[in-house]
Amino acid sequence: MPAVGEIARALKDARANKGLSQATLGGLVGLPQSHISKIESGAVDLQLSSLIELARVLDLDVRLVPRKALPAVDSVVRTTAPSAEAEQQARLHNNLRRIAEASGELSRLHLLPDAERLADAANLLQKVTIPREEIARVQKAVEQLKPLQHLPIHTKNYEALARQLQDPGLQSAIRSAAQALRSVRNHIAHSPAAVKPAVRPAYALDEEDDDA
Repeated sequence: MPAVGEIARALKDARANKGLSQATLGGLVGLPQSHISKIESGAVDLQLSSLIELARVLDLDVRLVPRKALPAVDSVVRTTAPSAEAEQQARLHNNLRRIAEASGELSRLHLLPDAERLADAANLLQKVTIPREEIARVQKAVEQLKPLQHLPIHTKNYEALARQLQDPGLQSAIRSAAQALRSVRNHIAHSPAAVKPAVRPAYALDEEDDDA
């Protein structure tokens, strides 16, 4: 049976790769953020019902596996576990998805110049595997666009939102990052051989039956 620490790490990694905060995950499963923190640190006795609910939300699977089948199961899990590069791609895709959503909404509201082209670039990049030589460039752009991801784009106070977007520093960062993402997007779009569907990390969480 996996040690408590292994289960805790698997839950924490899965949460991070889905781009969820502890508070958000807690809200989805009906647990306070403090309890999620204790679960991830192995500081609490995790109830089976909570484990099953967490696994459901995090797209994991809890199963009882006969002990004699564990070597084969462990081998499959190891070969399908996401690499560090796959996890990096997943984090970038989560951020690019949020950027696409934010810029798409700002385009609809006509509050951000070139928002439509930025949304188009982010949309494409979050659906493909980003070439290794472009990862650092995309990471820098995503970092520059963090303020955009956190803007209250669904507010009804459009005047306040427009004022926030008038900040010279924010405008400069958005222009620079948008230009970089569009450049990477164009490079990929004009290099069909380089276009690969994004590979989403797959996790498995298996539990053996002590009575096997």
